[in-house]
Formats: sequence, C-alpha cells, structure tokens
Amino acid sequence: MEFFYAQIDLQSGRVISVSSLAGEVNAANMIRLNNLDYSLIGKIYTGEYIFIDDPNPPEIPPEPPSELEQRLADLEMAIAAILGGAM
Repeated sequence: MEFFYAQIDLQSGRVISVSSLAGEVNAANMIRLNNLDYSLIGKIYTGEYIFIDDPNPPEIPPEPPSELEQRLADLEMAIAAILGGAM
C-alpha cells in the first residue's frame, strides 16, 4: 500500500514536495493526500485539505552554471584570447 503526502513549509504553509511513501508518517509538516498530485507544489495549505494558489509566488533564482558549463565557458574565453592575440 502506498501513502501519499504533501510536505509543507510550516512557516509559510507552502507545499514544497509531494511523496509516495511505503508507510504512514506522523509529522506536522506532512499532510496525507488521496493521490499523488504534483500540481500542489507551490500552493499554500490552509488546513482541512484546502490548497490555494500562492498570491505571492517566490521568485526562483537562476541556477548557477554547472561545473561542465563553467569549464566550457573558460575554454571558449581562452580560445578567443588565443585567436584574438591576447595574452
């Protein structure tokens, strides 16, 4: 049997993840669900299984470049410097 939960941030009430677990969980930040509903992520839990859209969604910062992306950018700059005659 699977148990579905929404994990909420206790301060904001925002759903930060949904999970399918092998057993029951008894925690203040875990709300039992009837099904695995990823659309709840980012919504605000108001109690009694009521989830609303966040009127002030958080701004998601851009992810920093991965190590591979950064190395590629460094190589491109080095090639440009060599081809441009810069030292």
